[in-house]
Amino acid sequence: HAPQNDLRIVGNLALAQKDACRVIFRQVQDSHDLAVERKGVFEEAIDEFKKAVELDASNEEAHLYKGKTFVVGLAGEAIETLYAADLAPHYGQLAYHFEQGAAYDKACHYLRLAGDRARDDYQNDTALDYYTRLLSLLATPEVEAVGVDGDAGATPQTTIDALLGRGAVLSTVGRWSEAEADLDAARSQAATNAYAMQLAEAEYLLGYLHLNRADFDQAIGYLG
Repeated sequence: HAPQNDLRIVGNLALAQKDACRVIFRQVQDSHDLAVERKGVFEEAIDEFKKAVELDASNEEAHLYKGKTFVVGLAGEAIETLYAADLAPHYGQLAYHFEQGAAYDKACHYLRLAGDRARDDYQNDTALDYYTRLLSLLATPEVEAVGVDGDAGATPQTTIDALLGRGAVLSTVGRWSEAEADLDAARSQAATNAYAMQLAEAEYLLGYLHLNRADFDQAIGYLG
């Protein structure tokens, strides 16, 4: 998306933030990719964090990182507010901001939505990227602690849904072995957690995977 869009988004939010946040927000003029392209370039922000740095000079990078992480998360919240009527086109952007802002429950939420949307639009590589990032995040202790959408119990179901989504896309693009591994994992976890709908979907997808591979006996075993 265009940098000026980020500038407008954060401009609306910056009015309500303390000076330190306003200073960091101004850095998005050159790029929205705060955590990667702008790393170490927040010269003005250094002044705002100067007191903290002076108190603990050995952790200057940690102070700056904390500030940048906070601001990127605020940018995600601003997008949610500005585009509340139609968030779907912004799922990927929201996932990015909340990943970088360490808002892991929201990052998982939007990675899942972005992956599903890309899959529905046949943007296979993009969908695989979102699902893979989601699965990686779901495996971290931070997400295990807070869960998805603030519900620690939702993590297993979200993991199964991500495995099903990625497995379906991998099957579509002919990466059979990888697809089978994801779908088998989803099937096993769905059975363990007694998720009947996800179990049925996993067996359905496995059946058609084997059908496409001309492995008819196994296909019949799953499809009945």
